Formats: sequence, structure tokens, C-alpha cells
Amino acid sequence: MQARRSHKKFPLALAIALFSSVVPLLFTESASAQVVITVPGDHPTIQSAIDAAVAGDTVLVAPGTYFENINFRGKAITVESDQGPEVTIIDGNLAGSVVTFSSGEGPASVLRGFTLQRGNASGIYGDYGGGVRIKGSSPTIQGNIITNNTACGSGGGIEAEFSSARIEGNLITNNTQSLPCSGGPGGGGISVLGAGQTQIIDNIIEANSWGFFGGFGGGITLFGGTPTVRGNVIRGNSVVNHGGGIDVGNSDALIVQNLITGNQAEQGGGIYWVVGEGERGPLVVNNTIADNLGQGSGIFARGFDAGGRLFNNIVLSTSGESAIYCYRIELHPCSCSTTCTPPAGLPTRGAVEIRPERTGISRRTPCSSILPATTITWGRARHRSTRATTPLPSSRRWTSMAINGSSMPKSIKGWMNSGSLPALRALPPT
Repeated sequence: MQARRSHKKFPLALAIALFSSVVPLLFTESASAQVVITVPGDHPTIQSAIDAAVAGDTVLVAPGTYFENINFRGKAITVESDQGPEVTIIDGNLAGSVVTFSSGEGPASVLRGFTLQRGNASGIYGDYGGGVRIKGSSPTIQGNIITNNTACGSGGGIEAEFSSARIEGNLITNNTQSLPCSGGPGGGGISVLGAGQTQIIDNIIEANSWGFFGGFGGGITLFGGTPTVRGNVIRGNSVVNHGGGIDVGNSDALIVQNLITGNQAEQGGGIYWVVGEGERGPLVVNNTIADNLGQGSGIFARGFDAGGRLFNNIVLSTSGESAIYCYRIELHPCSCSTTCTPPAGLPTRGAVEIRPERTGISRRTPCSSILPATTITWGRARHRSTRATTPLPSSRRWTSMAINGSSMPKSIKGWMNSGSLPALRALPPT
């Protein structure tokens, strides 16, 4: 005779009690997986702590100077100082990039609160990113002092290649090109190369340089991609050739709400850009660009520059220099006057023109109508520079302001001296 199986109901109250006791254990186990690893308490070096960490961990570094060249090795961890960059230094000892991200790291890989110094990306140590080398990765670089680093090819301070890194709230200063190197993509402070959406936000980028024999981008080089440069102070940078503050080459960059001042280059003291055929070019919005040195002391625009767009900026030239210089590669028959019409297929608006008032308000149009006091100059391949002085109708809607350095308003001098940004009313691109 087969025994009958008994089916007893499991008490609901007991089930709830068991579930309530298991769930906190699960959450406790998950939380305990995110460990804080201290240096030198738990591990003697930052790299050994990184090697021991797993995703979600934090490596917390005590004050001191650490002679290391560290690599995140693809880990989604936070490496940060306990007491800030002034007292927590990673010294690269001239033996390669101070910090490397080259294994597909994402935004959860965070470097925060260090001084990174004496990185040297040259020779056997590679050519890119003396302070921080980012290749095919998109980490977060936040709240650091990146200073006195060198690279041979690109990015004395930081180099981001095929990256969507977030570079935020750093002081990037006194970085340069290694000797005896020359040329390369440039970028004394920061270099952004290739496709990607790197964000350069709220940094101070000052006193960097590139190229003892020629080069590009004393402060920042943007070559390719769609990077964003927003809310930075970019000052006192220098380069031999192009782009004392920012050099833009074949990049659809967004450059918005920056203070760009006191930079120097042969061409484009503040910003230099070159736009290739069919490219959008940079979008430059709500910036103050002042007291820079070079031909086109504020902006030097080259190439198919109708693609570059300026909205709601203040551009101040130094005395005797052009505020904006546009040097076109394409030789369409448009001369710099208010009456020209671009050939079919070219944008009906492009470049800059100046309102005939002392402050000089500029906007995008096919050509240029210039009050001489504003010293904005147009040039073209195989053509001499041209100035036009035909007054413009007062009914135009203006979006940027260009001012000769000799007539700089006191309010703008105040903005420059304080390092703050002007509160300009944003106007939509039209």
C-alpha cells in the first residue's frame, strides 16, 4: 500500500519573518563588498591598492609624496586623497605618465584630489599625456592639481584620445612639451584627439606652453570629436604657432562660458580654428576673450570658416592687434563688404560683422562690415587683408561684442582681473 504524501500549508507569518531576516543580510553583504582600502595603512603603494581593489571600492590615500606611475587597469574604482591635492602628491619621477587609463575605463573610474607632477611621456615612455594618459577610456578626473609634466607628442598635462572623459575642477598649470621634441598635435595643458565627447568643465588652465620650435594649443588642443569646453579660466598659456588658449582642428567643439585671457601665439592668441570642407566647426557661445596676443588676438578663423559660429561673446583685442581675423581657404568671389552674396550651396550666414559703435557688436553674416576702431581683419589665401567700413543698419540683432583694447570698458577689465565671467544674455543661434 502506497503511503500518502502530506501537504501542509506553510504559515504566512513564518514566511514573512524568514524573508525579513534574509533581505538585510543580502544588503549587508552587498554593502560590505564596497571596501575602503587605505594607503599606506592597508597597502604601501597606490598601485598595490589598485591591484587589490574590485569594482566599487575606494582607494583612500593619506597625505604624503608617492613616487609612482599608476594604472587603473580597467577598474571601476575611486582613487582619492584623504586631505586634498596640496598635501597628497603623486610624483611620476620622469618615468612615464603619472596616471594611465587605457583599458576601457568609464565614468565610475574616478581620480580625485591629488597633485600629479613630474610625469614624462617621451622616448621609451610613450609620447602622450605627461600627467594623465587616457586612451579609449572615459574616466572622471576631478579636483586635482596637474603641474610640471611633459610629453613629446601631445598633452603635457592631460591627453584624452578617443575618449569621453570628464575633466572637471582641476588646476592644470606649467605643463609643456619635452625637449628635444617638436611638433605633434600639441596641447600644453590638455589634448583631445579623435572621436569622442570629452568634457572639460570648470578648470583653471594657466601658464602651460607647447613647442619650443613650433606647435599648437598652448592651453588646449581639440582635434576631432565633439568635445565640450565649458566654464573654464584659460589664461597665460603660450605656443609658437597657433592657438595660445585653444587650438581647434577639424572638431565640432562646443566652447561656452569661458574666460580666455592673456594667452599668446603667432596666430590666434585666444582661439585658433581650422574648419574642413563639410564640417560644422566650433560653436563659440558666451565667452569673454580678452587681452590675448597674436594675429587675430581674440580669434583666428581659418579654412571653410563659414561653419564656425559665434554667439553672445565679448572679444577684446590688444592695442594694435585684430580682435578677429578670418583667413579663408575657399576662394569664392565674395569680397568683404555688406553687399556680397555667397555662391550657391554656401551658408547665407557665416563669419562675423561689426556694428559701427564704440563697443562694436558682432554677429554672423556672409561678409564683414567693420568699424576701424574694432580692428577686426579679414584675409584670404592669395589675397591681401581687407577692411570694410560701410555702416550697418541699426535694425540688426547682434550676438557678440568685439572691442579694441584701447577702449576696453572698466567693467570688462574688472571681469578679467577678478577671473569671473560676464553675465551675458544668451541668444539662440539664428
